[in-house]
Amino acid sequence: MIEILDKRLIYFNPGRVLNQKALMSYVDIVQAMPEVQQGLYDVFSDHSQIEKVELTSRDYMEWATDCQKGAMGHQPYKAVLYSSTMLGFGMARMFESVFTIDEVPVQLKVFGDLEEALEWLRLPGLKQKILSLGKRAAIPLTVAGEEGVS
Repeated sequence: MIEILDKRLIYFNPGRVLNQKALMSYVDIVQAMPEVQQGLYDVFSDHSQIEKVELTSRDYMEWATDCQKGAMGHQPYKAVLYSSTMLGFGMARMFESVFTIDEVPVQLKVFGDLEEALEWLRLPGLKQKILSLGKRAAIPLTVAGEEGVS
C-alpha cells in the first residue's frame, strides 16, 4: 500500500508478507515519482504489519543497492523505517545496516516509536492517519474465496 499524506509524505506499507514483490513495487513507484527526485516528498515505510519475511540477506542487499542507485540523482529527503513490532523493527534495522548513506541524499532513520518518527519528519499531526492506514493494511485480502491472501 502506498499513499501520499499531507502533500509531502509517501506512506508505504508492505503488508503482512515482506517479499521481493513488495520491495520492487515500492522501488518502482518511488523511482517513477518526479516529486521524490525533486526532494518534495519524504518517505515513511511502516513495517508494523509484517508477519512473515520471504527475503534472503542477498535480497536485502539488492533492495538497499536499488534504493541507493535510485536516490543518487535526487534532492535531499528523509526516509523513516518504522515498526511497532519486533519483527518489523528488526527488518528495518537490517535494511539500515546495509544501506550506505555516503553520497546518497537520504537521511534514513529507524524508529520504534511513532511519535518520535513523526517529530523527526516535523509531521506530528499525522499520527492518527498513520495508525488507521496500518490497521487497514492489517486486514487480509480475500481472493476467489481464499482467506489471508495479501
